[in-house]
Amino acid sequence: MFSPKEIMLLNLVFSSSLGFVALLLFAGSVRRPSPLKRAELFLSVRKGGVLFRRIPVGKGRYRIGRGNECDILLEGAGIPVVAGELLATNTLFFRSLSGQPVTKNRRMTSPEFELMPGDEIGFCDYSMKVESN
Repeated sequence: MFSPKEIMLLNLVFSSSLGFVALLLFAGSVRRPSPLKRAELFLSVRKGGVLFRRIPVGKGRYRIGRGNECDILLEGAGIPVVAGELLATNTLFFRSLSGQPVTKNRRMTSPEFELMPGDEIGFCDYSMKVESN
């Protein structure tokens, strides 16, 4: 049989190895958040320089315009029914659907481009800035 010292040593080894296994199982089950969930993102919509709306942006597709099917509604007769869309996956991507000129950070750009926090989209009398909380 085992001596009392050997039993204490076996208990110590067994209990510490169980704690290590439990720690490994717990660490493996923790999900890593996507870049969009690490910092909460918002789209600050301004009309004529005045804050019009502040919209939280999660994952998904957001249509922008004055039509009923749009997620981000804009007002005005010069606004297309669907002006563009914002695609939010692990990154943010804007696509113009109206053919009207679009600016990114106050410079003319292509109709499709990636966005980062701090970037600003401009068209018609609106500007939309991506902000993180």
